[in-house]
Amino acid sequence: MDLPDLLPLFPLPGHVLLPGLAVPFRIFEPRYRALVRDLLAVRAERRWLAVPCLAPGSDPAADAPPFLPLAAAALLREARGLEGLGHPGEFLIVVEGLVRCRLREEADPTTPYRWARPQVLPDLAVAGDLDAALSGLVDQVARLGRRLGAGADQLMGLLENRDERFADRLGALLIAEPAERQDFLACLDPLARAARIAAVLTTLERRTRGGREPSAN
Repeated sequence: MDLPDLLPLFPLPGHVLLPGLAVPFRIFEPRYRALVRDLLAVRAERRWLAVPCLAPGSDPAADAPPFLPLAAAALLREARGLEGLGHPGEFLIVVEGLVRCRLREEADPTTPYRWARPQVLPDLAVAGDLDAALSGLVDQVARLGRRLGAGADQLMGLLENRDERFADRLGALLIAEPAERQDFLACLDPLARAARIAAVLTTLERRTRGGREPSAN
């Protein structure tokens, strides 16, 4: 990934952005309105930002609350002003997490928002059959989707792109708890991530069967 040397920060309380899926956010705080305006002033492919989770127990209203250093670097994909809806200066944005990185904050007194220097965290070398693991996830998703019917449209939509980021997209959709999302973000082993998602899907399958163990068929 061609990341800039410095990334503007959009820290969030109680939310961990994962690579894989685009996510909407409403931007109302003045410093982050300025961040969006500044990003819109550059070319689309340069609209990078980092979205770290604030450290548990920190005050999101503080000037510089501590954040967890492991985060997703993301691109601003869409931004729409909300003036017409009675919220002048606010934005509805869509960002897509793309790469895991470790952040080291850097001071910049010229902007109201914060900055950090990213260190990209590449995946570890795969010591196993990742294709087989991903194929297993595809089968699990298909089975679960058939059981859930129309309620699984978003899940089933992920089957349209079954590349090496398939497990990440599933994690971004299926893992809800912030601590579990942060743990998944920190996992640099693609096979281990696939195994975690397989376990999540197995649990969901079990729930659709009323608590019974899934059959072997």
